[in-house]
Amino acid sequence: MLLKKKICCIITARKNSKGLPNKNLKKINGKPLIYYPIKAALKSKYIDKVFFNSDSIEMIKKAKSFGATVNFIRPKSLSNSNTKSADVLINHINRENL
Repeated sequence: MLLKKKICCIITARKNSKGLPNKNLKKINGKPLIYYPIKAALKSKYIDKVFFNSDSIEMIKKAKSFGATVNFIRPKSLSNSNTKSADVLINHINRENL
C-alpha cells in the first residue's frame, strides 16, 4: 500500500516471441525468465497484488506456482506481435474490475 492506496502489478508475457522462441520460459540461473519479475513484485513493500497475464498455459501454471494471481488466459486477439501493451493492460483491468 502506498499513500493509503492499493497497488497492483500486471506482468505480461506472450507465448510466441519472434526473436527468441519461448524466451519467457528460458532458464537463467535455473529459473525461467518470468520467475524474476514475479518474485521482485511479490517482495516489494509497495505492491499489494501481483497479476500475470499470458496466452500460454505453461507460463500461467509456472506463474501461479511462483505466487502470481492468474484469473484468465489472454485472448488470442491480444496475443499478436503488433498488439500494444496498453491494450493488454486495459483488457486486464476491465476483466479484473480493478
